[in-house]
Amino acid sequence: MILEVEKLIFDFLVEKLKDRNITVYHGLLPEINHEDREEGKSEKDLFPFAILRVTKFEQTRNGIDNYDVPVDLEVWIGTKMEDEKDYLNNLSIGDYLKKEFLNESTVDGKFAIDQSFPFSIEYFTSEAEPYFYSVCRFRVFGIPGTSEIIDRKIAKLLGRSGK
Repeated sequence: MILEVEKLIFDFLVEKLKDRNITVYHGLLPEINHEDREEGKSEKDLFPFAILRVTKFEQTRNGIDNYDVPVDLEVWIGTKMEDEKDYLNNLSIGDYLKKEFLNESTVDGKFAIDQSFPFSIEYFTSEAEPYFYSVCRFRVFGIPGTSEIIDRKIAKLLGRSGK
C-alpha cells in the first residue's frame, strides 16, 4: 500500500523532471564508493537530483467502511551553485513541482494531493559544498488497507456473500 503510493509519486516525478535532466532517487543518493572514485566519478556527478522520501504514513478509520490514509512526503532537490542562474533554477524546480502536483490532484486514481495541507518549499545552501538544496513538503491521501474480517462482515450485511 505505502510502496504503491511511493512508486506512483516516484514515477510522476521521473516523468515531470526528465526534460530538466534531473535524476530522481528513492530515499537517498547512491553511494560513491572507492571503485567509483577510481573511475573518476564523484558526488558532483549526482547533481541535479531529486530525492523522494516518505516521512509519515498513517491510516485511521472514518466510519464503517471508510478510511483516511494521509501520507506525508518530501522531495529534496539538489542543484549546483555556480552563479545566479543556478539559484533561480533551484527556485523554479520547486515552484514547477508545486504547480504540477496541484494541477493534477489525482494521479492514476491511486492517491490525491491533500490541497488543505500546505505545500511548502524551503531553500538551503551549503557553504562547504557549492550546491543549492530545497525541500518540498506535501501530503497525499493514499490507498487504504482493509481488514479481511471487516470486509466479510460488511459484505454479509450487504448481502454480497453467502458466508
